[in-house]
Amino acid sequence: DAADRAACVRGLEFMLASQYPNGGFPQWWPKAGTIAKRITFNDGVMMGIMNVLKDAADSAPHFAWLDGAVRTRMAEAVARGTDCLLRAQVRGEGGPTGWGQQHDEKSLETVGARTFELPCVSPADTTEIVRFLMRAEKPSREIVRAIDAAVAWLGAVRLDGIRVERVAAPPAEFFRHKTDFDVVVVQDPKAPPLWARMVEPGTNRPIFASRDGVKVYSLAEVDRERRTGSGWYGNWPLRLINDEYPKWRAKHGG
Repeated sequence: DAADRAACVRGLEFMLASQYPNGGFPQWWPKAGTIAKRITFNDGVMMGIMNVLKDAADSAPHFAWLDGAVRTRMAEAVARGTDCLLRAQVRGEGGPTGWGQQHDEKSLETVGARTFELPCVSPADTTEIVRFLMRAEKPSREIVRAIDAAVAWLGAVRLDGIRVERVAAPPAEFFRHKTDFDVVVVQDPKAPPLWARMVEPGTNRPIFASRDGVKVYSLAEVDRERRTGSGWYGNWPLRLINDEYPKWRAKHGG
């Protein structure tokens, strides 16, 4: 349908117009506030855009109708975005690690966003970035190094022997949600591996915060409003580490 195709192209043009010269994408555009102007990996912002643009550039079946000139522009945007990803990878004392939830739109350093979202390295967002980088048909040495380093870092910050439980608690009502439970971390040697939502750059320690923005090192130190209002642990990298990365590594030289 011609009208649908035209609408799709306008959407693609909107995404292209929002891309920073350094290749990153903001959360909002064109009228972004302080937080929304950051290069945002959280909530699938930049990687959602990058995956759509790559589908268009690669003439995926649902984009096969795009003309060659448009696909070329999509490919150029993907190349700029990929270069941004490689330059934004957070470096630790041992070398590259992963990526944060938000990065400064100029310096590319990991930065905080909402008060409880601290400058960090994020296993969840790192996983999605690695998955995107693995889409490269002929990955450069820089892409291979970035993927290898990120997967090694994800293995290093894996948490074993704990599980997260919801426990009954008196009903409470907060500004944005109601709850009749609390969240606790308990020791369990048989628990499957977990990763913290936020990892401290340089130390690889899990970090947390309430809305006051004060960094703490255990979920128990977070107030109940944020303890029950955010997901602080997950198994985001598990399939990447156990299945997807080994297959990709075998395909690209073992």
